[in-house]
Amino acid sequence: DGSPPNSGGTSQAAGSFCPGLEFAGEAVAVGAAVKDIRVGERVYGFTRFGAYRTVVVQEAVYLRPVPEGWSYAEAAALVAQGLTAWHGLVELGNIKRGARVLVHSAAGGVGCAAMQICTSLGCQSTGVVGSEGKAAWLQERFPQAE
Repeated sequence: DGSPPNSGGTSQAAGSFCPGLEFAGEAVAVGAAVKDIRVGERVYGFTRFGAYRTVVVQEAVYLRPVPEGWSYAEAAALVAQGLTAWHGLVELGNIKRGARVLVHSAAGGVGCAAMQICTSLGCQSTGVVGSEGKAAWLQERFPQAE
C-alpha cells in the first residue's frame, strides 16, 4: 500500500507509534532479489522504530545471520549496543590506533562493546566498573585493558 516498512500500513491507527530499533527472529519470507537470506534462517537487524512487533519488514542489507549458539535476545541486543558504542567512539570521538580511552560502565552492554571496539582498533582502554566481580570478569575478557 506504499507505507514505509514497519509502519503498520493502512491498518495502523493514525498517530500510533511502535517503538523498537533492534530485532531478531526467523525469516518468514524474502523478496525475489534477495540472495543471501533464506526462509527459515535465523536473522537479526535493526530498523528505525517498529521492531516491537510480531512481524518486522526490513531490507536485507540491514539483516545479518544470528551466530551459531546465540539466542535471539543476544543477537538483538548486539545491534543497539554495538552501534551506540561505535557511534560514540568512532563517529563522534574519532578515535585512532594507540589512543587511550576511558570506558565507564565497561561491563555493561555498551561498555563491553566499546571495550571490544577499542581492542579491535588497537587502542589502550581502561574500564570503570562498580564491583570487584565485574572488574574480575572484565579483566578476564579483556586482559590487555587496565
